[in-house]
Amino acid sequence: MLGIYPVRSLSREEWEAQAQLMAMLDSNGIAVTAPVSRKDGFYTHAFNTPSGSHYALLMRFVPGSAPGETLTEGQAHLYGKTVAQMHLCMDRQTGSYQRHHMNLAFLLHDPLALMAPLLEPFPVLYRSLSEMVVHIKLKLEKMNLPTTPPYYGICHGDLHWKNLLVDEQEQVTLIDWDYVSYGWRVYDLAALRRSLEPVISLEDPEKQRRLSLYEAYLRGYDQMRPLSTPEYSALPYFVATRYIWICAERIALSVDSKWGANAFTESYFDELFRTVNRWVDTYCF
Repeated sequence: MLGIYPVRSLSREEWEAQAQLMAMLDSNGIAVTAPVSRKDGFYTHAFNTPSGSHYALLMRFVPGSAPGETLTEGQAHLYGKTVAQMHLCMDRQTGSYQRHHMNLAFLLHDPLALMAPLLEPFPVLYRSLSEMVVHIKLKLEKMNLPTTPPYYGICHGDLHWKNLLVDEQEQVTLIDWDYVSYGWRVYDLAALRRSLEPVISLEDPEKQRRLSLYEAYLRGYDQMRPLSTPEYSALPYFVATRYIWICAERIALSVDSKWGANAFTESYFDELFRTVNRWVDTYCF
């Protein structure tokens, strides 16, 4: 498998650090997409195309498919277990990797700053989102989660329901490592919860099925690394940050999309605010 990345997204050193991390996890028996090294020992390749400069990373083929909405409880349980094993393996390493920190400024302040120019025509919406961001940030700061292992460390950064492969033997492999960063491990767990959240009523059978999937995921994780009470309390707030961060990431990626900034209308931001507000009212206490 060949991953191709634009130069402007990350430096070559950062892509190399990502590949080294993936190789380390693979060598420790964690089910990840493993990079293939060059003859000189490095992993990344640089080349030019008509669309600009790019880096490439060659990875060993992994059988299977991303389950997405077809995720089962058994797969979710193994997914959670594999994520915990990944976190524990990372904590046993003594070296450091050239990656940024997903602190509250990165997850909340920076996304709001990126949205600000697009929200300028809609001051009421901007104020509402700003107040929501401040509320979430204050709640998380009050919880005072440790910034040391096992609570904080290298994270995958994007563990939603399509960033795993499940093969015919129901074995799980973690894929798509482009967002590897330092951060709270509970944020890694929030990613799946956000992707499992449909905009339907609590009474809907599909909603209950998805809640059961997430409970199975957390049981799998707890089996290997039990979450602390403060981490469980913080989890819903990190799901809220995930909604906000994804919006900002879509704006950042719109530079390369066919829609561009025109996709981010008043109705788009209004729906974002309503979704986050509904989530906070329902799950954050």
